[in-house]
Amino acid sequence: MTILTGKLTSIGGQPWGGPGHFVVIFSRLTRPGPNSTVILELRDRIPMPTTQNGEFNSPDMDPGPIRVELEGGELHGQAWDLILPEPPPEEEPAELATLINTQFEWTPGFVSRTESAARRAEEARGEAEGFRDESAGHAATTGADALAAHLAAMSAEQDAEQTGDDRQAVADDRVWVAGARSDVSEMSAATIAAAHFVVDQTENMERAEAAAETAEQARDDVVTATESTAWDGDRLTILGKQSAPLTGPPGDEGPVATVEAQEVQPDRSIQLTMSDGTVVVIPPAQDGITPALTAGTATTLPAGSAPTVEVTGPAEAPVISLGVPLPTRTSRILIHSGTGDPTLANFPDAQVGDLIERLSDGQRWKVEAS
Repeated sequence: MTILTGKLTSIGGQPWGGPGHFVVIFSRLTRPGPNSTVILELRDRIPMPTTQNGEFNSPDMDPGPIRVELEGGELHGQAWDLILPEPPPEEEPAELATLINTQFEWTPGFVSRTESAARRAEEARGEAEGFRDESAGHAATTGADALAAHLAAMSAEQDAEQTGDDRQAVADDRVWVAGARSDVSEMSAATIAAAHFVVDQTENMERAEAAAETAEQARDDVVTATESTAWDGDRLTILGKQSAPLTGPPGDEGPVATVEAQEVQPDRSIQLTMSDGTVVVIPPAQDGITPALTAGTATTLPAGSAPTVEVTGPAEAPVISLGVPLPTRTSRILIHSGTGDPTLANFPDAQVGDLIERLSDGQRWKVEAS
């Protein structure tokens, strides 16, 4: 097993880290591991608070292909695909800087080799020019040396030109790598955002499917209850449960209020005496006009209520309408099919003395006022 360590800083030595910063390490492929395990592409996230000073240490990891990725801050998404080596005999940790230096062609080592070749070419050209100057004074004896020096100078010039091309290529590679880093960072951020969006949409779809199943079940329950509802005489059956009889025996016929007497008073008002002893006074007509009375409508009122007299129309031709209470009846049992407590709004015809029974448990309420 190998431990990976590293210290992350800016080119000026500023440590990388802070709230929400992590070094993320994971295997780049699913592969067999030690002790019959399977190494999955799961992420190990190492917190990088400011107090870490840019330094991190990974847990023990099985050697093989890994990815080291930065999470958080302006470098979010920057990553390196590396091969984690076997631990050395002394079991020292692997250094991130060493792995990057040995596994990437654009590292400073390549630049150093190119610059070294350039220096050697410059030295060779200087030596060739010296040989050429010396051969001018000894042309008869050093012709061969002069020719060799000339050829060496030409070779040095070609090496220098090639070195210049290499330097330009290195510079171009650096620009390309910087652009590639930026593109990878943007693509990683976009990939993470897309992954979060997919997870959110998947959860929303699951909740919507669960709600649809619940609504479908509720609809089926309502259909079942509706289809099972039936009347058997004055008994109601719902979901196999039958109510008690909903009508009771008829009550005794109560008295009917009638006008027993009517009398014109000295102030020309009309006094009506009802059969229950109630006296109703009709005010006199105005301006000395004798009214021409007209019978209006006679309306039945709930049992137990007081009779009413309504006078409408002009004073010279009033229309008299009467409200006559119904005879007192015996109380009834009214059935409440809901699950909550009943209210009189559910039973507009309920009268004092009636009983309201809840079908689900048989509990009863007595109507005290209507």
